[in-house]
Amino acid sequence: MIRAIRDTLDRREDGRSWAVFRVGLALVALLDVAWVAFVPERWPLWLDRAGGGWLATAGSPLFRWVGASVESVGAVSIVTMSLLVAVAVGRGGRVVALAALLGFVSLIDIHPAAGGGYDELLSNGLFLIFAGGTGAYSLDHVRRTGTWSGDVPMWPRILVAYQICLVYATTGWQKISLHWVPWGDRTAIADILMTPSYSRVDPLWVAYLAPLWGVLTAVVWIWEWLAPLWFLAWFRSLQAPTLWWTKVRHAMWAFGVGFHLASGALLELGAFAPASLVFLFAMMHPRAWGAGRQLNSAQPAMAVTTNPMAAGTP
Repeated sequence: MIRAIRDTLDRREDGRSWAVFRVGLALVALLDVAWVAFVPERWPLWLDRAGGGWLATAGSPLFRWVGASVESVGAVSIVTMSLLVAVAVGRGGRVVALAALLGFVSLIDIHPAAGGGYDELLSNGLFLIFAGGTGAYSLDHVRRTGTWSGDVPMWPRILVAYQICLVYATTGWQKISLHWVPWGDRTAIADILMTPSYSRVDPLWVAYLAPLWGVLTAVVWIWEWLAPLWFLAWFRSLQAPTLWWTKVRHAMWAFGVGFHLASGALLELGAFAPASLVFLFAMMHPRAWGAGRQLNSAQPAMAVTTNPMAAGTP
């Protein structure tokens, strides 16, 4: 068992799924910073009182030192967005990824109450990019090898899957009120949809479909509690795909995508939906992104399964 896990962690695969994660996460983080940086009406969220903002003291160590002024916050925002563009195109490797992470964390920590859990998810994703490197399908890779395609270690993508399943599991385990649990009144989703600060829909329409929200509340709760099973099914499918494990991971993944598309359409949750979808798309097998045997002859062959149940699937 231990040897099988070690062998899986040592495997390599086509770099397309990892590139999807790198590009997608960098762009979502870029938009997260731009959401404040390019809208002057939102600048008070990130400025101290001396700079015309709402903060008595900035939460970020960097801005406690230099002050959260228009000039300092603006400079760090521009540098961070430039670094995130470099991460997206794969230029600069781990050094640029680490610098982008530090800049992003400094900005989201200025006013901890102004962001959301998705900021931490994005920063964790940037750390995984720093740990795993830019890899294939990047400008750095083209410069080294003369081609876009190539293989990458599999372990960073395994950590990506573990991270998002951990988010779902720990979120579900904290939902123990009678509004969430299947044996309660199951009004949690309806309550959220009728909260003006979150909802994008007419509350009368929400009330009309109350039974539907009750069912969905129970289904979401069960789905989140079963997230560890999802990760186990996904990881086992990397080792030896079977029909049962394949069906489990397909069903869990499809529900997750639908859940985030619906929540993004119905609720104002910032970057939560796109950030989560980037993690889910990274769980897809490289062949789902058109991966084939396009590696240079000098590169080691991809250690990816040829089992048809694994091809083109999350």
